Amino acid sequence: MAGSLSEIASQILQATTSPGGHSTLPGFLIRPLAVLATTDSSGKEGKGVSDALVREAIALFDASRKRGQAGDRAAPDWRISSDVGQAVQVLPPPIDELQRRALGQVGRRVQSLTLNHPRLTPILEAAYREGYPYLVAQLGAGFERLSQSAGLPMEPQQAFQITDQVMDALKYAHYGGFVHGSLSLDDVLVNDRGVVNVLGVGLTQLRRLVDAETRVKSSPLLAPEAVAGDVVGTPADVYATGALLFLLLTGQAPRAGQTVNVSNSLPDVPPSVDGVLTRALAADPTDRYPDILSLSHALRMAMHAARRHKPTPAPQQTGGQPARRIVRETKRITGFPEPLPMPVPDTAVFTEVLQMPTFESLPVVEMPAIQQIPVIDWNALLQPVDVSQYSNSRIELPDFADLDSVDPLQAAAKAASDADRVAASRAARPAPPPATPRPARSQRRAKPQRRSR
Repeated sequence: MAGSLSEIASQILQATTSPGGHSTLPGFLIRPLAVLATTDSSGKEGKGVSDALVREAIALFDASRKRGQAGDRAAPDWRISSDVGQAVQVLPPPIDELQRRALGQVGRRVQSLTLNHPRLTPILEAAYREGYPYLVAQLGAGFERLSQSAGLPMEPQQAFQITDQVMDALKYAHYGGFVHGSLSLDDVLVNDRGVVNVLGVGLTQLRRLVDAETRVKSSPLLAPEAVAGDVVGTPADVYATGALLFLLLTGQAPRAGQTVNVSNSLPDVPPSVDGVLTRALAADPTDRYPDILSLSHALRMAMHAARRHKPTPAPQQTGGQPARRIVRETKRITGFPEPLPMPVPDTAVFTEVLQMPTFESLPVVEMPAIQQIPVIDWNALLQPVDVSQYSNSRIELPDFADLDSVDPLQAAAKAASDADRVAASRAARPAPPPATPRPARSQRRAKPQRRSR
């Protein structure tokens, strides 16, 4: 009986589900039918609401896949449940064991990447059910999709704050070796405090491992190469980030390769931001910024340059009253770091004349008298000293003429003759008698044998 109910629920879902994974049935019927369609013959059910959500997403994906086999296969959307705060994404089943291993390895890397950054929606589980791989993402409390949470266009301050957090998340994803590739307003989650989470990082790489022919979901933030079905990289996320900021500021979808003039209609946006957005929205990927870090740095420099060169109005003086400082209230964009406050120099300090003391006002200091230095008679000290009173003996030194001088050539000749004489005396000696040979080992006297007791 359970098998027939499973087949009936599967046929109902297949008849009412679009190729994109959306069912025309009311919400209170989708989950019971999904649980019946994914329940085996033993009647085993799920253990919780998140398990029922996984079954629902797999059942809808299976029904949409069977219905859309003849036509184009579109990438399904995340199945989000607001009551449990979770989202499920189902992928096509792998063809062989090699794809299954590659999918599991890349899925673990994506899970580890999202768990280590606060601006990425964490992936809680990457597993298989009914032969389909799936991802379960944990949504924070109060997070809603950007397309549903705020109207467009929005204030420039809020638009820059959201874009800055999205760039922060994409930078960390690029450092980990993953790109988004198909960013849309539904992938940007915002809560009431303005905190942003990005959903779907690494999903493009996972989907291409098992089904490279799947079309990406249509979005005004897609780069031209993503729309054409080519392999996307870092430039696609650069285009998506620039398109996101343009869409939040103007409420209109941008065109690839257009010249941006947002500052003409929005006075709070500096004109230098137009050049940054124009380069980010270039049609050729090589003409854009090389990475998200370069785009973020260019936006920060554009905002700081506008703040430094902003003219300040001069104070107006009224007759009979001192001039009052006019403070102009302006909305500052806080999505980027504020410049450090500089102290205002007091020019009155430099105009004052320093009064130096006069010499007459200085006290007179009396120096102590210097004692008389005795005079030394150097002529008396240099007189020769008579030592005759200490010794009467006279020492005579020998004359150099009386010393015997030694000729080196004669000394060498004498040494050579002495050596010849010693050699001749050794040769005249008689030779010593020859030594008697020692007897052989065999001729030696045998040792007496020891008597045994």
